[in-house]
Amino acid sequence: DLTNFINRLRGSGKNIFISANPNDWSDDIHKKFQTISDVHFRVARESMPGIGLVYNIYLNKFSGAKHRYEPTTCFAVQPGSGLAIETSGVAF
Repeated sequence: DLTNFINRLRGSGKNIFISANPNDWSDDIHKKFQTISDVHFRVARESMPGIGLVYNIYLNKFSGAKHRYEPTTCFAVQPGSGLAIETSGVAF
């Protein structure tokens, strides 16, 4: 069973990254991966009024987080550099 194999690897101190399109497998398999994962996120490309096309990371699960975190982060893909996290600040 794949989940037992992953749990054995995690138990030995290994980090495992799985990237998949959840539309390629059943909801049952997707839910199993969500359950055994420590971090679960999804990436989406969306059109926002007045801004245009944006890329977002939605953090659905972050087990053991020591600090509060934002569940949504915008990012851009920069050729030659990789991912750039979009930040903004407001002064009060």
